[in-house]
Parts: sequence; C-alpha cells; structure tokens
Amino acid sequence: MRTSLAQALPAILAAAILLGAGLSISVASAQTCRPLALTDASTGAEIVGAEDIALDREAGVAYVSAYDRWAVEDALSDGAEAIPQGGLYAVPLGDLRSAGASLAVRDLARDFKLSRDFRPHGIALFVEAAGARYLFAVNRVYRRAADGDWVMRPRIERFRLADGALSHLGSGEDASLCTPNDLVAASPSRVLVSNDHGACGGWGRFWENVTGRRGAQVWQVVFGDGEGEAARVSLAAGGIGFANGLALGGGDDPRLYVAATREQAIRVYRLGDLDAGLPTEPVAVYPVEGGPDNLTWAADGRLIAALHPSLFRLGLYRHRWFGVGHAPSTVVALDPASGATRSLYADESGEAFPAATVAAHWDGLLVLGAVAAPGLLVCDVR
Repeated sequence: MRTSLAQALPAILAAAILLGAGLSISVASAQTCRPLALTDASTGAEIVGAEDIALDREAGVAYVSAYDRWAVEDALSDGAEAIPQGGLYAVPLGDLRSAGASLAVRDLARDFKLSRDFRPHGIALFVEAAGARYLFAVNRVYRRAADGDWVMRPRIERFRLADGALSHLGSGEDASLCTPNDLVAASPSRVLVSNDHGACGGWGRFWENVTGRRGAQVWQVVFGDGEGEAARVSLAAGGIGFANGLALGGGDDPRLYVAATREQAIRVYRLGDLDAGLPTEPVAVYPVEGGPDNLTWAADGRLIAALHPSLFRLGLYRHRWFGVGHAPSTVVALDPASGATRSLYADESGEAFPAATVAAHWDGLLVLGAVAAPGLLVCDVR
C-alpha cells in the first residue's frame, strides 16, 4: 500500500511552498554511468535503498547502509506482524570497476540482526591512527506500542570493525534524538548526529514542514566505555532548515559541515566552538543548487554533496503520489574553503537514478546511492 495523503501532505506542501517545481541542470559532458545491482551474498535478495556510503580507502571497502523504505511503509500500512529489516554491506572498491551488471556483497550486520532490529540510515566510519576501526549507524527501530501499533524509536549504534566482522559496542538512545538522519564520528566514542526536525511529531512537525521553520539541530552523543553505560547526549547546534548530511574536516582547526536541505545550503561550524558551548552561528554558509543530502570527502580534499534539485518532485516521488516515478539527482564537488562548486553529475529527469542521497568518489569513479532505487550507480568521472 502507498503512503496516505495525510502522511504525504506535509512534505509535499513544504516542498511546494519552499522550492516550487525545481531547477534545470545540464548533465556533465564527459560522463559515463552504469547501474550496478547489489544482492545479499547470503540470501540472494536484491538490495534496495542504499541511503549512505562510508569509504575506507585504506582497506579498499565501501560500507553501504540500505533498507527498502517502501517495503517498510507497506508493511506498516498493512499491519504486518514483522517489519522488513535492512543491512550494512561491505562492497570491495576494486569490484566497483570490474563487476558486471550485478555484485553479491556481504551483510556485516547479519549476526547482529539475529537478536536486534536493524534499519541503518546514515553511517559513519572512524579509523584510529593505530588502525582500529569503528562504525556508527542511525538505526530506525520499530517497536509495538501499547495499542499494538508500530512506533519508530531510533537509536545510534556503535560497532567495532575487525577482520571483516562487526562487534556491537553499545546503543545511544534519547528522547531528544527523535528524528536522527545522519552522523559523523569525531572519535571512537563520540559522534555528532543531525536531527532533521526540531519537533518529534504531531502538529509541531506538521507546522515545521509547511512553514519551513528552521527547527532542526545537531546533537553530540558520547558513548561510555563501561558495559551498559548510557551514552551522554547534548545539543551542539540548532536553528537549521532540515539538518541532513554531516562531515568533519579542517585539520588542526576542524570544521563541521552540515547539509541544510531546505536552506539549499551547507552550513560550516568551528568544532571547537561547539565543544566549548559557544554561540552556534555558522562561520560560513555555502549556497548550493538544490537541497543537499549526504556529504562525503574526495581524496583531493573536496566535499562531495548529493543534491535534490527539486524538493517538490522529491516529495511526490518519495511518497509515490500522482504517478511521479522519478526525481532529479545532482552531485557537486565543493571547495571547503570557498564554497565554490563544480558539477560531477546531473540528471534533470531522474530517470537514470532517481533521488540520489549520497555520492562517493574513488579512483576516478563516482558511486551513487539513492533513497528508493535498487543497487548503485557507478560513473566514470576521470
């Protein structure tokens, strides 16, 4: 079953009021792209909805978080006894160039899902100088309420990654983190998390959607070292128009880059100011040609941003309304010092790969994941 009009209307109205029908962006001229279907190596199931990608260039792996949002929504609408789960997949970088039309990949969270509910949204990788690796994920968990209805209760999951396997180190959960979207790791135990709405639901969230009120935030989550020790959660920044993708960069004076989707901008904060609890006005705001989603780093230090040129079209496509089967996708490379951008990919119709949410750059390849499309799109941008 499709999303009801009552559920879809806030997003559609907000998008229409804020952005209108969208923008026309020309496609990069030297671009060749091909779809790459992904299947679960254990089950053979098709992997749909690759929301985020975290690159580990040293290890030669792309970690991909995915779950089929439409299948989840249909199960919720139908009152199903079980809600489909997602996975956290390891994609060998070398296979992105050599694979044919399809690639079987391993779900690192397979054992974790035997006893836990898991639908990973945004993910983040942290690599220590000594080589230890940690993965973090926004997990959209569904639980039964007292009346029997399914209710989403998100968590932040922390894993240790070693020898190609995940070890769960803990979960962070707080009433303030009611709409977590993405996260970025500042240490093995500390992440910054975007809350894409300030209101958790009801009329507050409806009003925020329709008026475009900038109520979204960034929160800091610090995990304890002890077994079962609760994570500490504190506000880092607020007043953001739909806080989405996050990235950290800047060397000795690190900056936090926040994709403000409804502002069509990327906000830049001094991490030191956030740590010190200083006023959280951004030190820079870089406008972009669309609503930015996830952010990743290229090897040359540029910030790669997946953009939604038309939030109106995105809303219609995302909620499967009025026969809209596509939404446009754009990817830009942004200079983190000046905000200047260069187009890497553009599809104004969205037919090639609708509503891309993330793009990662590796060895002359641009790899895209999308909100509801199957697999990945791999483009040669050399």
